[in-house]
Amino acid sequence: MKLAIPRKAVPYLEVAPLAIILFFFFVVPMAMVLVASFFDYNMTGIIRTFTLSNYIDLLTSRTTLELYLETLKFALIVWAITAIPCGPIGSLWMYTRSWVEPAVPTGRTRPDKTNLSTDGSSPYLAN
Repeated sequence: MKLAIPRKAVPYLEVAPLAIILFFFFVVPMAMVLVASFFDYNMTGIIRTFTLSNYIDLLTSRTTLELYLETLKFALIVWAITAIPCGPIGSLWMYTRSWVEPAVPTGRTRPDKTNLSTDGSSPYLAN
């Protein structure tokens, strides 16, 4: 007896093993970290009382602000290093490539109105 699987279910069944692994080894641990971030702590462990003090300390810390500014500075430096020379080079390359004929001759001419047959079919489409 052959099991009949609906055609629409096949992609979901193919992705299911990875989805299960990601759920247990990524989503569940991240949820636990998120929940634990709202608990208080001391030198010996976590105290299970809801608090926002962890986030208040993080967002009002001078160190956090300095780290965000350093990250922004390095992002702008990398953007400048890549965008300033690569923007014009890529633009020029694309402009020049649009005028170059294909390296491998196809035996076909450029598509224009003269390439259409009397029935309106294109020479680029298989008959």
